Amino acid sequence: NEIVPTGIGGNQTSYINAAQVIHEGGELGLTGVLKRGLEIRIAYTVSDFYYASYVSPMGNFTGHVFPSIPTNRVYGQVKYAHRSGLFASWNTYYVGSYYVNDANTARNDLYAVSGGRAGYTKRFEYVSISFLLGINNIFNRNYVAYNVINDAGGAFYYPSPPRFYTGTVTVTLYPGRMLKK
Repeated sequence: NEIVPTGIGGNQTSYINAAQVIHEGGELGLTGVLKRGLEIRIAYTVSDFYYASYVSPMGNFTGHVFPSIPTNRVYGQVKYAHRSGLFASWNTYYVGSYYVNDANTARNDLYAVSGGRAGYTKRFEYVSISFLLGINNIFNRNYVAYNVINDAGGAFYYPSPPRFYTGTVTVTLYPGRMLKK
């Protein structure tokens, strides 16, 4: 009983109930502190999603792999935070290839992208201020992370942005501390 797009195309999309979709898989994540302030994280997800029973006006897709879900995904991060408030991190995402239509005739390629962040947080009694600078897709890879599943015109793929930069300033107030005084 999964609602899936049938892909009319253009600005219109219709949906149909796929009779039975099996979702099997698992996730494993590990976090380790290598030394004071230095932390490493890794997460792995395996997914086996398929149509146990699905006949639509477009065809019989029973036994086909459910589109848009990669079989393998890996996330890794190395992060350092100094007690002075300075911090930096490096992360990489790996996403395995996956189908983008119910017929399993079109696939999105696997991709891996990396990024980094660095910043500074200063804490005061009632407030903290944090500055963060980041860079995403640091190696300027061409990849597709957004798909239109079952697009009738075959326009399944929409490119992800090239290398881009981010910056934030965050101010956090702690009113509970002010009220206790």
